[in-house]
Amino acid sequence: ADGSKSSPGSVRFHVSKPHKIERLRMLAKLLGLDISVKADLWNGKDNTYYVRMTGELVQRIYSVLGHPKKLGSWVLGLPLSVRQAWLSEIEHWDGSRSSKHRVAVTTSKETEAYWLSELALFSGYMSHVSVRSNTRGYSTPTGVLYNIVIRDKQRAKFIERPQTYEY
Repeated sequence: ADGSKSSPGSVRFHVSKPHKIERLRMLAKLLGLDISVKADLWNGKDNTYYVRMTGELVQRIYSVLGHPKKLGSWVLGLPLSVRQAWLSEIEHWDGSRSSKHRVAVTTSKETEAYWLSELALFSGYMSHVSVRSNTRGYSTPTGVLYNIVIRDKQRAKFIERPQTYEY
């Protein structure tokens, strides 16, 4: 979510949080990618950085994920291992871990909330989407936020006892 394709073999991140920069460094080392970190002097904010990752693997990732950076039905066609990796990585970027088995993600985009929830459900996780008014930042009076809660437990709670029927 914080990255964008800047050329065929590189991805650029514009980040300000130190934990995201450290996460990018760790991932680059793990994946054997080149990484450069430069301060953004034009932004006017303190501690804003451009992080660029390059390498053959970046091209391969884009060939799998596609472009533009927009969730859609294509996420359901990804291999299970890729979907699970995506869901485990999301807490470091757009989400926050609210308990041992629960990650919450907030977005203002309805389609992103829908497809992230579907990604979780099709990968064997539990997912719930709730909607609330967006009263933060530059929102409009009619703005809403979608909160997606993803649980990595593979079980469900029934409101009523399951029933069996004769054929």
